[in-house]
Order: sequence, then C-alpha cells, then structure tokens
Amino acid sequence: QSIACALLFGVFLLSLWLFWKGLIAASIVAALGLSQLWRLYSEQLRADFRGRDGFTVYQGMALAGALLSLVFASVFASMNTTLAPSALLGWHAVTQVEVIVLCELLAVLILFYMGRSSVTSSRLELLFNEPAKK
Repeated sequence: QSIACALLFGVFLLSLWLFWKGLIAASIVAALGLSQLWRLYSEQLRADFRGRDGFTVYQGMALAGALLSLVFASVFASMNTTLAPSALLGWHAVTQVEVIVLCELLAVLILFYMGRSSVTSSRLELLFNEPAKK
C-alpha cells in the first residue's frame, strides 16, 4: 500500500503539473490512465487465488478505465477549446453555497445508502450478573 500511495501521489503531481500547463488531455491520460495501469499491475502482486485465468475482473475494469482515459482525452482534444486553468475561478465555483449544500446532501445520501451492510449482520447482547452475596 505504501508503494501504491507513493506512486499514485507521483501520478497526481504529474497530472496536476500537466493541467496547470494547459495540457488537459495529457492530464486526463496521466491521472486516469496511469492510475488504472498501476491497478492492473498491482493486482498481479496479490498472493490470493487469482482465478483460473490469472486475470481478474478488477484487472479487466482497470484496463477498461485506462482505455477510457484515451477516449476521454481524444474527445476533449477534439473540442478545440482554449481553456486556461484558473485557480481563482475554480475556487469560486466550488465555494458557492449551492455546491457545498449539494455535496453535503450527497454525502448524507451515500451514508444512508452505503452505511449499512446488506451482507453481514450483528447482534448486541448485554448480560448483567448480580454480585455474589457474602
């Protein structure tokens, strides 16, 4: 996990640098593509049963995500936009009251939906013993 953390932090820094340079399509490929390629490889390092083929569904999803990054980047590149990144405009966009309330509402909905397991169950039982009489 520490290797994944260090590697993905490096991918984040690379993607952020590409984004601030205005290379949005390359930033998309770096962020999504490289992180998914790492996942594709790191799944091979697991010591558990990998299935008969040795290629898991998770690896298939990671490969699809990496290929999807190329699709997203090509779609973005074909738009012919001349967007310049602006931290100030981004900050103003995410600090609007509507955005903050919507994010909080989304967090509460996710908590209610995912906060309770539908697979496992538990039971809480308390037993009190009376102290022994002398």
